[in-house]
Amino acid sequence: LKKQVSQKELNKKLSDMQEKALNLSSKGKIAFDNKLYYSSASYCFGSNVESKSILLKTKEFTKTEFFRKILEIITGIDKSAILPKYNDETFEKYQKKIIKQLEF
Repeated sequence: LKKQVSQKELNKKLSDMQEKALNLSSKGKIAFDNKLYYSSASYCFGSNVESKSILLKTKEFTKTEFFRKILEIITGIDKSAILPKYNDETFEKYQKKIIKQLEF
């Protein structure tokens, strides 16, 4: 039952986000038609943010996939680009490793 309530809340939130994205897009078109280009760009940017948020909320990502998607959105990298492997060694682990090597 709790899962059903959560799903209903999520569906409502996604529906609200979609409506907001469409409203911002419509406002962007109206502003553009009235030669209010800065306002138009702002509305379109907001619509884009809402739309991408919907995509992120509707897909279950692994941690790596999530950060990859964020990189794609923020930096504009192509989704087919091969990125270097992430090194999860922390500075603390690296420091301990170096100290052990120096102790020999």
